Amino acid sequence: MKKVLFIIPSLDIGGTENICKILFQEFLFKKKYDVDLFVLNKKRNNNFYYELSREYRKKIIFSDNYNWLEIFIKLISLTSVKNYASILTFNNETGFVVNIIKILFLRKFKTVLRVNNSIKKKLKYSNNFYNTCFKKFYNYFSLNLSDTIIAQSKEMKNEISEYLINKEKIEVINNLLSKNFKENICFKEKEKYLLFVGSLTRKKNPLMLLDIYNQFNKNNTQNIKLKIIGDGSELEIMQNFIFLNNLEENVEIIKAIPQVRLQKYYSKALCLIICSKYEGFPNVAIESLFCGTPLLASKCIGGIKELIQDDINGISFEEYTIDSYLKGLNKLLNYDFNYIKIKETSKRFRVDKIIPKYENIL
Repeated sequence: MKKVLFIIPSLDIGGTENICKILFQEFLFKKKYDVDLFVLNKKRNNNFYYELSREYRKKIIFSDNYNWLEIFIKLISLTSVKNYASILTFNNETGFVVNIIKILFLRKFKTVLRVNNSIKKKLKYSNNFYNTCFKKFYNYFSLNLSDTIIAQSKEMKNEISEYLINKEKIEVINNLLSKNFKENICFKEKEKYLLFVGSLTRKKNPLMLLDIYNQFNKNNTQNIKLKIIGDGSELEIMQNFIFLNNLEENVEIIKAIPQVRLQKYYSKALCLIICSKYEGFPNVAIESLFCGTPLLASKCIGGIKELIQDDINGISFEEYTIDSYLKGLNKLLNYDFNYIKIKETSKRFRVDKIIPKYENIL
């Protein structure tokens, strides 16, 4: 039985965490792999941990503290005790650490790095000069030292290749759809609301979303509402914006909910709006398409060019501005989408289509 180790910072509700959870479940279910999951931060909420069976939870190892020295020591111990054939890391920092251990201690495991976001844009929005320099350092070495790199889209592959000496080791694997979304659940009747699903953080740019809706609402003759599902550091600022612009009756913020409950919100929405500063390949887009709900997003956001087929499953545009979102939204609301065709565009993201690609690598 092939021994594999997955490493991720946390199992909080999020796109990367969801992909990790699905892969972990599917690999264990196949019973061809002995899979361990190393979670770097025990003190986070780790919501997805509680969605796993007790049997699978036994295969999860937690680091007591999110301290890189402790993590480094723990990984040295893990890789000496267990003869892993492959290690899959879900962020570049961990990829760097794992590759350093492989070199220093002459380990023979294969290192696979899954890149989650646009590296260029992540650096662009970095806090300060020293932080940016450090990120450039570990990104360069984690990419070049890893045996295989997984990019979520062709666009991401092209970006990553700019950092690589050996450009042949990049594999494009799109994100997959969770099995929590069921085929037999269907809500044919749309309700009058726009939808946003995601963490309420600067990266996801929910304040821009509120700005877009505030402008849209000035001529909102159909009384279309906005529903926001998520938690995060921007929540208080958002609540102040809603209060100051008298949007309390129009905007509803719902705390992050399990995926089994999300399907209803996706299915009934007029559209899903994605306005992140940067992304890898947004899971929420795949989930929305499966539910027959069109997307509205700028092509500047990672993965959108490969997700949205204009006038088939959504509306996209070149600029990343409030005005371009308003024009796109008005076009979308006046277009007659075929919801069956929208759903068909999500088929390539099914688990049975994606898992074999990971098996070929690991």
